[in-house]
Amino acid sequence: MSIPQTLARWLWPTSGLDEDALSVWRERGWRWTTLALTVGFAVVGIGELRLALRPELARTAAWRLSSTQLRRAAGGRGFDTTSEGLPNIFFQTVAEPSPWIEFDLGARREITMVRVVNRLDCCRDWAVPLVVDGSDDRTTWRPLARREEPFDTWRAMFPPTRVRYVRLGVPRLTQFSLSWIEIR
Repeated sequence: MSIPQTLARWLWPTSGLDEDALSVWRERGWRWTTLALTVGFAVVGIGELRLALRPELARTAAWRLSSTQLRRAAGGRGFDTTSEGLPNIFFQTVAEPSPWIEFDLGARREITMVRVVNRLDCCRDWAVPLVVDGSDDRTTWRPLARREEPFDTWRAMFPPTRVRYVRLGVPRLTQFSLSWIEIR
């Protein structure tokens, strides 16, 4: 028996002619629901797998800050969340209008997601509203995502976009600090 015939028999059972029509339709409904859920989970799983296979760019990208405090570097490459001052915090700016952190991906790269882990010990509202922008020249920035509510972890998804620079900023007077940033 071929695969299409087997699938047809599974989806439209014809055995049990003495069963009432309601039970046959109920069985068909369960089978269609099972098939639809399986296909749906497979599609979502493929999308998540595709995203997970994209290279994580922030981990090795050069970065710079609008300002810094607590004797932390105002720029660098990679992450250090254990430096002197506050543990598990990647960076912290001074209180200033529109603080930001900017990543240089080294070349134009296609990105589709930025995941941000906020400072978890306090001050979650410092990073709100959080704006993610992209640029090719550090002069003209285009918005990619925006978060208006306080968060612990935010995964900003957007259509595939080619940029060299990614900037996360808060467009108001505040200190700005985050624990982790992932760009894919």
